[in-house]
Amino acid sequence: EMEAKYTRKMQALRDEMDLRRKTELHELEERKNTQISELMGNHEGAFGAIKNYYNDITAKNLTLINLLKEQVEDLKKKEAVLEKEKAEVLLQNKELTGPLQESQELVAELQKKLVHYHRDKEALMNSKAHLKVTQKELKDLQWEHEVLEQRFSKVR
Repeated sequence: EMEAKYTRKMQALRDEMDLRRKTELHELEERKNTQISELMGNHEGAFGAIKNYYNDITAKNLTLINLLKEQVEDLKKKEAVLEKEKAEVLLQNKELTGPLQESQELVAELQKKLVHYHRDKEALMNSKAHLKVTQKELKDLQWEHEVLEQRFSKVR
């Protein structure tokens, strides 16, 4: 009887210990699952935040790249316009260089003529002065000639 009693007690103790072990294992399993769920939730939240952060950075970078592409395109268009203007200005410059050179040659020629004109004018003034002196001498000589002719006619 005692042996049966202790066997029952032992069986009851084993059953109780089995039940306690199963309960503790179940609680431990639940805590583990809860921690895993919390960690997964935290990690998913952190992953979502990082994903959003990098998506924002990527979107900003794409916007910046597009803006810079537009600026480069605008600058290329401006460069093309400036190149055309430069070509036109160079063409105008070539067109104006010929007349400018001709005008410069004409100015040089006219300056030479001006120098000759001043010399000729001075020579003309000297000639006029000399002519006046000569005409005065001629008048004086004519008057003297007339006086001499009158004397000659009187003497005759």
